[in-house]
Amino acid sequence: MTSCPTSNEFDWEDYLTLCVSLQSKGYLKSENLEDATVRNVISRAYYSAFMGTTKHLLNTKNSANNPLHQIQYNGSSHKALTDRLHDLSKSETIYKFIGDKISNLKINRIKADYNTESIARKPKYNPQLKLYAGMANVSIIDAQLVFKLIKDIESGIVNPQKLQNKKK
Repeated sequence: MTSCPTSNEFDWEDYLTLCVSLQSKGYLKSENLEDATVRNVISRAYYSAFMGTTKHLLNTKNSANNPLHQIQYNGSSHKALTDRLHDLSKSETIYKFIGDKISNLKINRIKADYNTESIARKPKYNPQLKLYAGMANVSIIDAQLVFKLIKDIESGIVNPQKLQNKKK
């Protein structure tokens, strides 16, 4: 994620790098759209932000009452993360923004993962396929924002407590 991963630790931002690579190579443009590619970009963008944020919170918001310590990576882990972000957002508003982005990413991921109708086997001008391509592009932007905010918090550029105090 944001800090250098150890040699045996996966860098979750690599998923996002893959998404950006597919985007820059034109795989999300109408003439190249493929069902699996679009769905993968949406899904991987979500998981990069989800796991990157989870890692950030485990590394920086490390307390005994942090429910992420007991996280089991299944359906409940998604709720545990959003619950933790919601709790943090009460005192640190930047986490509300991160939580909102992750929620939007998850909504798009669920649509991409569970809509069983093929979106690529339709005529070339297919509004649904273009909608999914748009969702993929927005998912990349949202995940990039999540990582930027996390890096800004970790580097001290953004101080979540000071941000909250300015609003009062």
